[in-house]
Amino acid sequence: MKVLFVEAKAKKDIVGAISKSLKGIPEKKIGLISTVQFANQLLDVKRYLQSKGKIAVIGKPSGSAVLDGQILGCDVSAATSIENKVDCFLYIGTGEFHPLGILAKTEKSIYVLDPFTEKLRAVPKEEKQKLWKKQILRLAQFKDCKTIGILVSTKPGQCKLQADPEKIKKVLEKKGKKAYLFIGDSITDSELQNYLNIDGWVNTACPRLADDTFSKPFVNAIDL
Repeated sequence: MKVLFVEAKAKKDIVGAISKSLKGIPEKKIGLISTVQFANQLLDVKRYLQSKGKIAVIGKPSGSAVLDGQILGCDVSAATSIENKVDCFLYIGTGEFHPLGILAKTEKSIYVLDPFTEKLRAVPKEEKQKLWKKQILRLAQFKDCKTIGILVSTKPGQCKLQADPEKIKKVLEKKGKKAYLFIGDSITDSELQNYLNIDGWVNTACPRLADDTFSKPFVNAIDL
């Protein structure tokens, strides 16, 4: 089935929201990032911040994202591309998913501005420690698995592989494990539960899938 993706732009004014919260960001050099709904307003935010004596930088993505300053769950290159040019990041958007994706890739402070509530908050650095501990736990649980399923997604946006599945298969087999390739569209725990003989899974698709809850050990190829 063919799918048409349409960019949905939010009508909420970001500049008005940030003008009420700017004092909560003490850093001078600010990296601006957002999702597709607000990315078209980042230039306006940049001009406003500069009028207040700040230095604002908007990065260019090099992965699946297409707009300046835009990030996706699996692509935060717009942020990492300017990490050495800024003191902190300001994420404009809602929810926790995208800020945590940036947190996993940078040591900079991250602020989140919700345009609808007009509230600004800082992402606690302790959250990075939690992400690291979850990653270590996943790998520890995976270590004892004997029969491995290697997941390859055909879904648009997730089919860009983290690593070569065939190479992973050979490496696992050299370690004395049985390994099989699984190719499909959606990767969900309910679907994977159909394969009772599989002890653990290696994900070659979107790395943020590992943040979901799975019944069996589930690790990313890049971490493995």
